[in-house]
Amino acid sequence: PRKQPAARAGALPLLVRSLALHTADAALQEHACSALRTLCHGADAPGRRRADEAARSHALAALVCAMEARPAHSAVQEHACAALKNICSGDETDGALARAQVAAEAGALGAL
Repeated sequence: PRKQPAARAGALPLLVRSLALHTADAALQEHACSALRTLCHGADAPGRRRADEAARSHALAALVCAMEARPAHSAVQEHACAALKNICSGDETDGALARAQVAAEAGALGAL
């Protein structure tokens, strides 16, 4: 129930910006990936809109960068992988294929 208000308040682009600006802070990377994972979870229409917004906010590239920067940090890896899955989940009618293509272009397959 708190996902939509957080998204409406601008949480998704702020999380992406935090990942980009604070690459040296492992705890922030972990928590930002976890928050993106949570906010982008959901197969309903609001969940898919949040996934689209995350993709438009460059979350896919930011998640890949976090994974590449912290290959030995299991929590960053876990949360970033789950966030990628949540953003790219769905079907061709809700933009999932386009989001998956953006993830692949950002290097997600290599980061996995």
